Amino acid sequence: MGALTIQNTVVGPGDASGATYPYRVTCGATVTDFSLGRLQTRVIENIPENTVCEALLLDNRPALLPNYVFDPAPIMVRQSGNAQPACASLPVGSLVCKQSTITAGDINFLAATHYIRIRAITLSSNLPAAIIGMPITLTATMNINGATGTVNFRAAGGGTSIPGCGAETISAGLASCSFPSNTPGTFSLEAAYVPGNNAAEVSEALTQTVRACDLDVDASGVVRSTTDGLLILRRLLELSGSPLTARVIEPTPTAKRTAHAAIAAWIDAHRNVGVNMPLDLDGNGVIEPVTDGLLLLRALLGFTGSAVTDNALGAGRKSRGTWPLIRDHLIDVCQLPLSTN
Repeated sequence: MGALTIQNTVVGPGDASGATYPYRVTCGATVTDFSLGRLQTRVIENIPENTVCEALLLDNRPALLPNYVFDPAPIMVRQSGNAQPACASLPVGSLVCKQSTITAGDINFLAATHYIRIRAITLSSNLPAAIIGMPITLTATMNINGATGTVNFRAAGGGTSIPGCGAETISAGLASCSFPSNTPGTFSLEAAYVPGNNAAEVSEALTQTVRACDLDVDASGVVRSTTDGLLILRRLLELSGSPLTARVIEPTPTAKRTAHAAIAAWIDAHRNVGVNMPLDLDGNGVIEPVTDGLLLLRALLGFTGSAVTDNALGAGRKSRGTWPLIRDHLIDVCQLPLSTN
């Protein structure tokens, strides 16, 4: 059969030489397979000792081979200047490697190189779901050792760079950029690696959402009067630290936002004057605990009509001075599941 060489292309398409750091090893690796729920150890490469091979470190990527543990370090082997026809042989037929298929040829098949694509860069957000005005920090993590260069944070598909985030320097394998979330919507973002060494690469797309209003303060999945409504009212009264959360009824074990500072920051983003003020329920331009806070708490308690608005509307000109207008604001802007009856 013809020779088959498998190379790791950790930095993307193209020649991997110079992009990884090869070292000499004894050709042979043992793999432990947990895929069937029991230990199965077998030799996947059994190459004569006089065969000289070159090992390319895979940096232990469980996402690539989730059911396997390699001993020693995860390696792919290739021939390196030896007369042997190949470092590994396959029978004529197909070898399925996860979702890809590597097909061996017959005696007329020419030597070929097959590349396994591993993303050199991954993108993450500190707030995948943010509120208008909250700072978002994107972080690009380099999956190769010693990477230098910059990262361009931009719209997915090679789109426009995020202002101020077009050329962030990589340091210790990371590059990051922070920016305000001033526009509501759902955005698809990517990080493009502009190399000082290695080859260029682009991360998988990241979905970033920005909302004008989300009153699920404790991130439990449900907006409740006894938790979220009370937390908002207390914050409008300028409480912070332990007094902000003291004796608040625990909603469910699913609450994901429980730290005092995180709760305060989430609520404050809803009263960012000049940027986002969904807590100004009566629309008079001022957010007050004795008006807007009380209106919200009553609405969350299930009150309707004048039972919500009596003695709770702010002074001055109001754009939402009736229950139907306040209710529609909470439904349209804050996605509260209130009845329109």
